Amino acid sequence: MSAKRFELIREEPFRVFFPAGLLMGCAGVVLWPLFYTDWLGYYPAVAHTKLMILGFIGAFVVGFLGTAFPRLLGVIELSYAELIISGGSWFLGCFSCLLNWIQVADFCFILSLSVLLCSMVGRFFFREDTPPPGFVLVGASLISLWVSLFLNLLMSIGGFAIFPQWFTPFARDLQNIVFPAFILSGVAPYFFPKILGIESKHDFDESRKIPLGWMRHAVLAGLTAIIGLIGIFLKSMGLEWAGWIFVAVMLIYGLIEIPFRPSRPRWGCMSLGLGVGVVCFWLGLVLQMMFPQLRIGYFHLMMIAGIAHCMAIVSLRVIHGHAEVPEKTLGWVKWILWLSGLILLAALTRLFADIVLQIRVSHLIYAAVLWLVLSVIWFVGVRKLLLKSE
Repeated sequence: MSAKRFELIREEPFRVFFPAGLLMGCAGVVLWPLFYTDWLGYYPAVAHTKLMILGFIGAFVVGFLGTAFPRLLGVIELSYAELIISGGSWFLGCFSCLLNWIQVADFCFILSLSVLLCSMVGRFFFREDTPPPGFVLVGASLISLWVSLFLNLLMSIGGFAIFPQWFTPFARDLQNIVFPAFILSGVAPYFFPKILGIESKHDFDESRKIPLGWMRHAVLAGLTAIIGLIGIFLKSMGLEWAGWIFVAVMLIYGLIEIPFRPSRPRWGCMSLGLGVGVVCFWLGLVLQMMFPQLRIGYFHLMMIAGIAHCMAIVSLRVIHGHAEVPEKTLGWVKWILWLSGLILLAALTRLFADIVLQIRVSHLIYAAVLWLVLSVIWFVGVRKLLLKSE
């Protein structure tokens, strides 16, 4: 690979992290067919969860923020050292998950996340522009994930029995619920309008000083994070009803800040996918609280049809935008429609694996196969654009 290509990847790390995250997502879902066909020597529940959230979602988050955040601040891009340390420790964490070395994986993910957080905070103080106010939630999501990883590592080293019982559900919900929910809700008000072709309330004129009107949105995002975390904490203490606090603030923030209706020229598969993804995200949150006996199934509805669906659409917009693909070509594209349809089918297949226990094993395998197929469709659709520059 030429020096020019390496420089392009450093400036726009999504070109490596997006496909790498897709690969780790495939590795995460393959664990279940391997287990049920006796090709895997351990029960993969923890490894699967970490590969999907920290491997798959984590890579897309690093790729997006590593590319967008320096540009939003008007500062230099990530250095080779930052990318190598963060990316290398992320890869080692994913590899450790495949071997079921969960302690090692948590340590590696903590290192990777720490480098990303330090690089973001350091650049913020030397910024030439102010980031979108919704990124208050993005920061809260990354800090929540760091705390979750630290608590898990602490408990696994010291022994779960010596720590309060609420540590385990609190750490789990910070990783599985708070991190993806805050990321989506923080990025959506700024980035979704670019896909929908409408004006963003979070897009302000370039200014190092806080622009007029910015603080109102930032305070709302901050209050959403604080109240939501209080709800998650109370829920982990045994007050199950407090989970509705988190659901309520997510819904209220989304209805106020996240746009839905695209401009007429932008109606197409991407705007449709975003709308379906956001609705499924909220629906999954609500149904988990309404039917706790099916919590895991509805959690997958939220993650696959909601979070992953929105991530897929955002990643396509990022890749096409940096390759300068004309927006008029991104209307009703058949392979993107197939991608969205297979995402929904995979989510429903995984959900029914929990609803109808007689078909659980077969439908876990079917859902994994569907995930592999839609991953191939995504990669084939963008493969020629990943190293095409503006």
